[in-house]
Amino acid sequence: MSNVIEWLRTLLTYLANSIGSILVHLRRSRNEKGEHDPVTEDEFVLRRIHKNNYKPQQNPPVLRVAFEPKDEDHDGLSFHRRLFVSAEDLGFSGRKPGEYYVASFSVAILRGPDYQLTINPAPHPDPTEPRGHCVIPQLSIDHLEADAEKSKSIQRKLAKLASANIVYVPADCIVAP
Repeated sequence: MSNVIEWLRTLLTYLANSIGSILVHLRRSRNEKGEHDPVTEDEFVLRRIHKNNYKPQQNPPVLRVAFEPKDEDHDGLSFHRRLFVSAEDLGFSGRKPGEYYVASFSVAILRGPDYQLTINPAPHPDPTEPRGHCVIPQLSIDHLEADAEKSKSIQRKLAKLASANIVYVPADCIVAP
């Protein structure tokens, strides 16, 4: 029974994503915002999470390391604005296309006190990335090295929030009933 429920949840996520892709393209055609414009609180940002950093048997299933900056992340950790790219398109980009879960985050929640995150996505268009690339400067390698405890605390909170907001699942991770 739990496999059926998981399969239905995955199917609904896929259908919502497909509808989301269509809506992104429709919004994009009427969108007056540019990639360089500030990220506003009514937006959502997406984060790719490699399938190796998602363990469904753990709580939370998204591992903290999915939000740990790499040595080259001096500007901050990469996210993408949903206004410019769909979760499905994002899941098929990156170093290993098709191997990513995608989580969605409300910018209002990220900036607000509810999760005590108060982090601020900033536009950072990159021609090597899908449209809408942005970074979270508070999750740079420099911040990690300056205050590892605070950085890891933010990473854990994001992993928990991401676990509840997965909007795209890689095809090879869909469990059929």
